[in-house]
Amino acid sequence: MRINRSKSSRKVLKLYKLLFGIDTPYNVILDGNFIFHALKYNVDIITRVKRLLHEYDANLYLHVMKSVVTELKQIKEKGTESLNFIKTHCREVDDSSISGTSVSERTVNFMSAFYSCNIYHVFSAAVC
Repeated sequence: MRINRSKSSRKVLKLYKLLFGIDTPYNVILDGNFIFHALKYNVDIITRVKRLLHEYDANLYLHVMKSVVTELKQIKEKGTESLNFIKTHCREVDDSSISGTSVSERTVNFMSAFYSCNIYHVFSAAVC
């Protein structure tokens, strides 16, 4: 089963490289809920994302939008572990110019803006 999953993710990465020009170094935008729940269940985010993208070197950049950071600051003690992870492993992306009232709307608008102009070649990791 793991071999099939690994093989399919390699195929998807090759497809993204051909269609959208997404190649190393990978830029991954993390959602606040994704970080919160991954840390809650003791999931090592960095190793999992590297394994998923077949990138075991340092060719991976994790990003978080500033609205996610402010949202995590609002939940106070519950969000401290997530905030510490963000401070040590992620780069903050300014999303003040992106329209949307909630963080999820801003994330969708952010991804669609970059998809249309294809500048940063971004992956998104979110909890569904």
